[in-house]
Amino acid sequence: MTEKEQGSKIMMDEEAIGMSDMTVSEEYDPKSGGNFSETVIESINEKSDEMEMSELERENQRLREENQRLKEYRASLPPKERLYDRIPLTVKQLDMIIAGLVVLFLVVCVMGMMHH
Repeated sequence: MTEKEQGSKIMMDEEAIGMSDMTVSEEYDPKSGGNFSETVIESINEKSDEMEMSELERENQRLREENQRLKEYRASLPPKERLYDRIPLTVKQLDMIIAGLVVLFLVVCVMGMMHH
């Protein structure tokens, strides 16, 4: 493949990824002895890095907003629900523990009445 064919293929690749605004005169200096395809590939890599950073920034902003909404939601919960969130047990397990404590309390009350 000749250098001209390589250049036209690279230009088509640039358009496919959204780099149609780049021109050869901006990136390639034949006097420098640089390789045209390497220069364009470096430009494409820089552009894709910029695109990745903007995607990461958008994702980071979305996560910040979601975190803020979660904080607001937790603040609006009743105290009982906030207590459940602090203890690393399921609600069902906590309910079973509470039921067991109530049963023990009733047993102690009945034994106290029998003693008098």
